[in-house]
Amino acid sequence: MSHDTQIEDILAAGGLLEQHFGTYEERPDQIEMSRLVMRAFDEDEAMLKKWKAFCRKIDTKTDDYSTVLRTIKDFLTKPIISAVHATCFNEQWIAATNTWGQGGKCDG
Repeated sequence: MSHDTQIEDILAAGGLLEQHFGTYEERPDQIEMSRLVMRAFDEDEAMLKKWKAFCRKIDTKTDDYSTVLRTIKDFLTKPIISAVHATCFNEQWIAATNTWGQGGKCDG
């Protein structure tokens, strides 16, 4: 699922926020604004410099800043949606592929 699709699933009319908060109302330009915010994080030169300095300090080879931001988003999206829906989340993060995979059974 693309980042844009996830944003629409949350912010659009009939989306996650409207489903769980009766007073939520979609406003013009919300989705585009959230896309611009994510793009700003991704293209922030100061943050990119800090990321490179951090990687040098810990003496490790890692993904570029844009990939790290995307991985963090992918890591957080499913658990947050599950929490908002108050549903069981039993998947396990597979670091080798940066994806969620089947986990154990949920209690209850």
